[in-house]
Amino acid sequence: MYFIEKNITRLENKQSTLFLDPNEQKQVQAKYKKKLQIYKPYKDSIKNILYEKKEPIISLYEIKSKEELKHQDILGAIYSLNIDKSLYGDIIIKENHYYIYVLPIIEHYLESNLIKIKHTNVTIEKIPNDDEYFKLVV
Repeated sequence: MYFIEKNITRLENKQSTLFLDPNEQKQVQAKYKKKLQIYKPYKDSIKNILYEKKEPIISLYEIKSKEELKHQDILGAIYSLNIDKSLYGDIIIKENHYYIYVLPIIEHYLESNLIKIKHTNVTIEKIPNDDEYFKLVV
């Protein structure tokens, strides 16, 4: 419940919410009586951001690995860095390419600390976060 209230407070302060799963999105929309927009990082995204007027800024990163990774491997590495689930969006895997959306507040931390997933060294690279580019990669 605290997380929902925290996001409502963000909206009242003219900020967007953090990343929300579908259930959290419904809870915030039910409690916050003003009309909200849904920011979807890409067409089929699950974790989204709610806002009133100003569209949020997020970043898209590609995780590069010489070995195949699974969604759970990437998620486990992020959990091990103690990154709160509300600070990143969906993890997308397509043809051994790995992508993650993040809020700007964790960019530098992620760049400095996400260096290994499972037993594999990885690099991450910020890539353009626009629909045309993303359609090419996913």
